[in-house]
Amino acid sequence: MTQVVRHLDAAFAHVCHSKLKIHHNHDIWDVRFNWVQRRLELVSNLLSGSYYLSPAKSVCIDGHSILVWNAIDTIVLKAISMTLEKYLYPMLGVYKHCYHTKGHGLKSAIKATVATLKDYAFVFKTDIKNYYASLNAHRIQDCLGRWIKDRRMMRLVWQYNDRVEDVNGTYYSCKQGIPKGGALSVVIGTLYLIDLDQLRHQKNSHFIRYMDDIIIFCKTRYSLKRMVKQVYRILDQLKLKLAYSKPL
Repeated sequence: MTQVVRHLDAAFAHVCHSKLKIHHNHDIWDVRFNWVQRRLELVSNLLSGSYYLSPAKSVCIDGHSILVWNAIDTIVLKAISMTLEKYLYPMLGVYKHCYHTKGHGLKSAIKATVATLKDYAFVFKTDIKNYYASLNAHRIQDCLGRWIKDRRMMRLVWQYNDRVEDVNGTYYSCKQGIPKGGALSVVIGTLYLIDLDQLRHQKNSHFIRYMDDIIIFCKTRYSLKRMVKQVYRILDQLKLKLAYSKPL
């Protein structure tokens, strides 16, 4: 229980900081003023496995639709993402090659790419077509279930993937794809391609990933062709498709 409270407090602090300038009618202010009591109820529901996510509201901003969860759901989802990132990323070696993770960034990815190009003559650069929209709820559960043995957490992840969206007052059941931009979506998107990341262990090659953007460096043309075949094989198993190749 102590660990659950610690993770919730960390998520609560993060969400509050991110919404410092939010409108005064936002429900985060009620949560802030009554956090001690709300946390007790939240911990009880989480430990008993009786917590359920509310429908996410679809909001259009600058022509793009994003999902907005209520304050408590946002805190819970942030706590889950922080927990998975803390325990699974180091265990799976994610920080070594995924440059969208904490401590890296786009500039670091570009620098690493430029530095690596000096030693490799053949490069394959591409990304995955409609990555977030192509992820299937059942396959996400199968993927994360390899490492997450807590059924209560897996139930919450399932609710996130197999969610209900409120679009202008009409409710829709969404079983395909995950929301863009959410903290948990980033973690799921990172872990979903963990089998593809194993290609970084191939000899005479180098592997860089920025979420679904992939760059593979090889010493020979034969090695590159072999790696590309493996990429297609793994993505076919995950029911994903590559987008067109992009020039460096």
